[in-house]
Amino acid sequence: AVAPAWSPDGRRIAYTVTADGRSTLWVMRADGTGKRALGVTADGDDHDPTWTPDGQRIAFRRVPRGGGTGRVLTLDVA
Repeated sequence: AVAPAWSPDGRRIAYTVTADGRSTLWVMRADGTGKRALGVTADGDDHDPTWTPDGQRIAFRRVPRGGGTGRVLTLDVA
């Protein structure tokens, strides 16, 4: 796992996993249970998760496969 980011309440961790040449966002509880993938896509790799102050969303950077300019997206994680 790369670039772990703790939720504001300290109960969850968002992180990036790279497998099979693809980087995706994951979230889990602080005790390591409840792991789940977020925003899995074929059009880019996801990096640098950051929680919103209320802990309801994660902002992250998606970089297109094959190059190009990345963009910042958000996902609900409540």
